[in-house]
Amino acid sequence: MYYETLTETPYGPLHLTADDEALIEARFLDETAAVNIRREGELAAPLSIAVDWYRRYFDGEMPDPAEVPVRIEGTPFQKEVWNIVREIPYGEVLSYGEIARIIAARRGIPRMAAQAVGGAMKANHIFILIPCHRVIGADGSMVGYGTREDSLELKRALLRAEGILWT
Repeated sequence: MYYETLTETPYGPLHLTADDEALIEARFLDETAAVNIRREGELAAPLSIAVDWYRRYFDGEMPDPAEVPVRIEGTPFQKEVWNIVREIPYGEVLSYGEIARIIAARRGIPRMAAQAVGGAMKANHIFILIPCHRVIGADGSMVGYGTREDSLELKRALLRAEGILWT
């Protein structure tokens, strides 16, 4: 069985979906898409854990992402990328190219395209817990974060909240 809820954040509603064992999706919605999603009542255990984790995150704490049981659903390559991204600690960033080089080294191949990493990042369904906001362009630019109209500003805001950006 699948369960869903919304949790309010400083950046709008975050839609959370879980099954009986793990969180499987966390993505920002606009208010019009959030009308019919349950906001009250008892939550399945993984949702309760996730709501608490995100609340603490947005309150400025740096909770351990391992506290939230997640099920990463994607291709083997996407999972490989997301597992690397999950290892990026608070206060640090990696570029798409750096992630591509890590994968190439692990596979023993001469190179991997940064664009392939970008494609995997676009398919990330678990925002912030899989911290794709910590992945930047090779020149330090803010590129690619979600489909919201203000997605790059959201990425900057998350990085500022984590102490990575100061402007």
